[in-house]
Amino acid sequence: MMRRALLAGLLLVAGVRAADAQGTGAITTQSVTVASAARPAASALRAARDLPRGLTLSLGDITAEADGNAASIDGWVTRRMVRQGEALREPAIAPPQMVHAGGVVRVQATVDGIVVSRDGTALGAGVLGERVRVRLDAQRTITGTVTGPATLSLP
Repeated sequence: MMRRALLAGLLLVAGVRAADAQGTGAITTQSVTVASAARPAASALRAARDLPRGLTLSLGDITAEADGNAASIDGWVTRRMVRQGEALREPAIAPPQMVHAGGVVRVQATVDGIVVSRDGTALGAGVLGERVRVRLDAQRTITGTVTGPATLSLP
């Protein structure tokens, strides 16, 4: 019942577009799978070379020991300088931010096959799976879960 009320409220807000699950409405919908970012093993992954702060890791930057899976942190970002041979673990590295504070984001709600979406302004930053507050207008603030780049979904 609460979801229907939320959906009805979102439909009343200006700038909202809706589509049914078959994509015959105003916009095309797409299924999004949310996977939690895998945390690296404590010492199984090491830097293959000196890595500067802010570098997006690729497989060439990572040396994996026998029990390490380098693909689990491919695409993560260094938060500080990491020396060659140093263990790659948090907080030295972190998943990439998908939502940036102050940035425009798309908020989506799905109820009974109907998708409603609206743009808003992120009030905080977030990585995949985190909850972020979004300002829709001067009086409405909601919280959604990060599902992709600049995209949040409502529970």
